Amino acid sequence: MSKDATPDVLADLADAVIALAHHLELRGATAQEVAALTGTEITVIREIHRAPGSTAMKIAEATGLQRSNVSATAHALERKGLVCSGGADGSVRGTGFTVTETAVAHIERVRAYWVQRLSLMPDGLWTDLLRTLDTVRAGTGADCGTSSTLPS
Repeated sequence: MSKDATPDVLADLADAVIALAHHLELRGATAQEVAALTGTEITVIREIHRAPGSTAMKIAEATGLQRSNVSATAHALERKGLVCSGGADGSVRGTGFTVTETAVAHIERVRAYWVQRLSLMPDGLWTDLLRTLDTVRAGTGADCGTSSTLPS
């Protein structure tokens, strides 16, 4: 750990991340347009969207959730019409999950809301922020399957 990463600096960083997450929480009409989901359901559906065909085991490994909780949550999302499971032969065990068109529409609305909220940031912050994001993803293992892919 860097000598600059004092406990106060780390706590301030965590506070800033939480404040940003709060800023991005769904509110108003956008929240009403998206199915009401629990935190675990959001985590699972985001992972399924990022990695279609993932099994409960793979989702658990990627998210840090218990496999049994992932399985129960994915099946709850299936009952809500947001994910599908099963192979072409109709079997379910050992096959992965995919998101439905309804879920994709919800995810697109959420992402559009986030874009609208983040577009209010001053232009000068973007390059440093995106490079920092890639560094944080690499350092924490929190890679969500995307990269800012900034030019060097």
